[in-house]
Amino acid sequence: GVMRKKGNPATNRVHVSYPDSLIGPLSEIREATDKNSLSEVFREALKFYALAYQEHKKGSDILIRNDKGEVERLRLFM
Repeated sequence: GVMRKKGNPATNRVHVSYPDSLIGPLSEIREATDKNSLSEVFREALKFYALAYQEHKKGSDILIRNDKGEVERLRLFM
């Protein structure tokens, strides 16, 4: 469930469980993006996901172009 932090109604908390296999990749992202904590990484990921969902609702596609110039559609919401 979502817990509200006392005295700060603009902040919400949620408990997240994730597999050990994500520890390395998440730590790498934290270091590469100069985030102070994994919580910051999760907050940024949630912002991206919310933006991607809003664009999906409008019928937009999210595309990834690799270093060879090939484009592939990112399928987040099936």
